Amino acid sequence: MLERARLPALVFLVSAAVYGFTLGDRALEPSPDNHYVHLADSFLHGQLGVVGNRPPGTNDWACYDTVEHGQCPPNRYSFPESQAERYRWYVSFPPLPAVVMVPFVAAMGLDVPDRLIWALLAGFGPALLFVL
Repeated sequence: MLERARLPALVFLVSAAVYGFTLGDRALEPSPDNHYVHLADSFLHGQLGVVGNRPPGTNDWACYDTVEHGQCPPNRYSFPESQAERYRWYVSFPPLPAVVMVPFVAAMGLDVPDRLIWALLAGFGPALLFVL
């Protein structure tokens, strides 16, 4: 059995190493728009909205106006503190990658080196393709 797993394991290691190598010095820092890390943090706090209701950056965050029951004003990424309860911020992507990130966020907080984790997990793709 161990003999049979050796070649797929090698494909995984080489693939993950190549993905990690292409990251260069960015591998050990969080990405600037780490949506899945913030969604995982929201899950750990028992909510769907961004914790603290302040999304970092302006890249693809979803905003909901609780008064008008619709989308927030276009091109607005922050609001005065007096309107904090009116506008709710959410991650605008599907949740499965955030579920994968939950253990890492639970252990390391929001400073998870998400690029490195995704590079390591991406190594499974070529290995699975090889096996199939």
